[in-house]
This record gives sequence, C-alpha cells and structure tokens, in this order.
Amino acid sequence: MFDAMTKSAEIWLMVDPVGDQVAPVSTRAFKTVTAPVSRVLARNCVALFLDPEGRVHRIEAIHPQRPGPLCMLRLWLGQATPARFVFEPVDAPLDDIRTMVLDAMMYSRKNGAKLRADWWLFTASEAQVRTQLATAQSLAELHAMMRFPAEENCLDLL
Repeated sequence: MFDAMTKSAEIWLMVDPVGDQVAPVSTRAFKTVTAPVSRVLARNCVALFLDPEGRVHRIEAIHPQRPGPLCMLRLWLGQATPARFVFEPVDAPLDDIRTMVLDAMMYSRKNGAKLRADWWLFTASEAQVRTQLATAQSLAELHAMMRFPAEENCLDLL
C-alpha cells in the first residue's frame, strides 16, 4: 500500500481506461475529499495513477480525517474535508499504460472534450505524441515524457 499523505506534492498521471480520461493530478488531490467517499471511490475505482518513479497505483481506500455525522453532512454538501487516500500497487506493463494514454487522448480529441491548452499531450500533433511515447523504455520514462503543466494547473480534487 502507498499513502500519499507522506509525500510532498508532485504530479501523477491519471488514466481511466473505462471513462477514457487522462489527466495530470497533483498529489494534493489525495489530501481532501469533497463528496461522499463511496461516490469518489465509484468514480475512480478503475483509474490508474502513475507516479514519477514509474509505479502504478489504484485507490484502495479513502479515510476522512474526522469521521462522524458532521463529516458526512459536510461531504453531502460538497464541502472540502481532509482525508487520507490509501493506494494499492498495480502490476501494469508499460505497453498497456502507453496504450491507455493514447486511447484516452484520441477519445478526448475525437469527442470534442475540453482539451487542456497547457498540456503537451493535447497541444502536440497525434503523430508527435505517438512517436515520443513509443520511445519510452520504462514507466518512469513515460511519466517524464508527459511534460505536465505547472502543478497549480493540474487536478487537485477527485
């Protein structure tokens, strides 16, 4: 298991193969929850998160820091509540992650999703992205190739 609370903020790559989404996520997102835990888990249960070291994680559990009736009310109202996200390691081959990233990128481009104008994955041509990602020899190298936007422009809530 991996506990994101012990790390300083960094950017992880989130790939959701079911929702065909790919996004840069600040690890600050793993310190706060703004909806009932079951809803956050349901929305992100298959999402994979690639960290800079090349490890792949999936959310295993979310623990509000101050559980109880008041916490539940705050979550139902959509108010930010401190939480601890716990991750489980996932064995995901490089080619699988690369394919998921490319599929999600293509899905977003074809379906007119609001594309991030500040992220290389959506500003470079499809051919450039495919060529660049094909050269990755490891998951850590794939993460490094993402050229993420600044942390303040990454997702900070899930």
